[in-house]
Amino acid sequence: MVAHWSFDDALTDSVGSLNWTSNGGATFSTDAQEGSHSLSLDGTGAYLSQTAVGPLLVEFSTKTVTLWFKADSAGGTGVIFDEGGTTRGLAIRVNDGNVEAAVRENSTQATVSSSFAVGVWTHVAATFDNGVFKLYVQGVEEDSVTAGYTLATQHSNTAGLGARASQDAFGGTAGGDYFAGLIDDVRMYDTALSAGEIGEFAGGYPQAYNPTPKDGAIYVNTWASLAWTAGTFAVSHDVYIGESFDDVNDGAEGTFRGNQVGNSMVVGFPGFAFPDGLTPGATYYWRVDEVNDADPNSPWRGDVWSFVIPPKNAYNMFPADGAQFVAQEPILSWTGGFESKLHHLYFGDNAADVEAGGATYKGPVAETTYAPGTLEMDKVYYWRIDEFDGTATHKGEVMSFQVRPEIAVTDPDLLCWWRLDEGQGASVLDWSGHGNDAAFTGEPQWVDGYDGSALDFDGAGQSVTAKFAEETW
Repeated sequence: MVAHWSFDDALTDSVGSLNWTSNGGATFSTDAQEGSHSLSLDGTGAYLSQTAVGPLLVEFSTKTVTLWFKADSAGGTGVIFDEGGTTRGLAIRVNDGNVEAAVRENSTQATVSSSFAVGVWTHVAATFDNGVFKLYVQGVEEDSVTAGYTLATQHSNTAGLGARASQDAFGGTAGGDYFAGLIDDVRMYDTALSAGEIGEFAGGYPQAYNPTPKDGAIYVNTWASLAWTAGTFAVSHDVYIGESFDDVNDGAEGTFRGNQVGNSMVVGFPGFAFPDGLTPGATYYWRVDEVNDADPNSPWRGDVWSFVIPPKNAYNMFPADGAQFVAQEPILSWTGGFESKLHHLYFGDNAADVEAGGATYKGPVAETTYAPGTLEMDKVYYWRIDEFDGTATHKGEVMSFQVRPEIAVTDPDLLCWWRLDEGQGASVLDWSGHGNDAAFTGEPQWVDGYDGSALDFDGAGQSVTAKFAEETW
């Protein structure tokens, strides 16, 4: 947490020094959701302001703002929280029956919204996580959008609470839009909180959350201490673990590891689940159902989480097996196998020779990259990585790739032609023959197109760019 305003009869920040100044007769009310008091605003001129500094000002790729509010009416527009940036930053407001949040980077605004109840304490949270913007109301995710950027850069201007002090992320450029009602317990984090963490603030989150290892993690060990944050109402936990998503999801026989009071479990040791150790190359799935026999809603079924133990062999090979249109001077790369110490590399233009080793052996390499030099156009090459872990050598599969073809200029007036028919790889060939190939930024996805293949962009920074040589024009 980087800022916290409890409004318990004071306008100070209990974490840092981001203290508010009262304007227009803002007062306190004993009708509070947290603590003893809340901030009371009349909707006609009362609001708080401060010069945006520190967490209210700096750039961010992750951020969370949470707060409670009780609106006097559903009509009109009232700004609840505003960092003070019309071209950057984050803001929350009520607008004609909806609670809305906006984050902006220059001219690109991302907005999320949901309905709310008038005269009722409502918890709202807005999270920004590397381009994914979410809105939670009463602890439940109600809206989500992918912004066209992953970083909101530093802004300026005056921050406001209960009104727009000068400018806001919704595009407002002058003071106004006064909020009528109560605001309480405003918090700011420089991380994107999870649904479980936000649910706790809103009055309770029944499911287990915040798993360790993180969901989808690559976990480099043959044992693990699984842990999680318990749901608010849990008394004990039913734990399921297995190597099949469907079995764990269905609670199949053999995946139930018992009911326990503690919120951690060791696996991969004698006397515990998987006593012979976790298997390199395997994916493990696990689920925690929260139990409270005194609550009729129990048990609360958990999400299925997973983690992967890396294989002994090299993986994440680039170029991928069977890749086409590879650059003439590629850099081969891979991720080293579990506990690998050295990588034995074989490279050549004959699959059988690479399988046999012999003259195709390029020696042991300590790094996980290899530059084979300038290759022949339109030719298929083969390679293999054997991993040595200090005790044994683990032979890899023979992989292949094909170098891009040489494209002749058939129409001197055609400067570039991106057909987007490659259907694979991280570049787009210029089929005009002028060599204006384009490279990926991010990971746009190859999909079926109108004619052949096409590229699908997510709007969050993915692009394909090419540099034109001066002589092209």
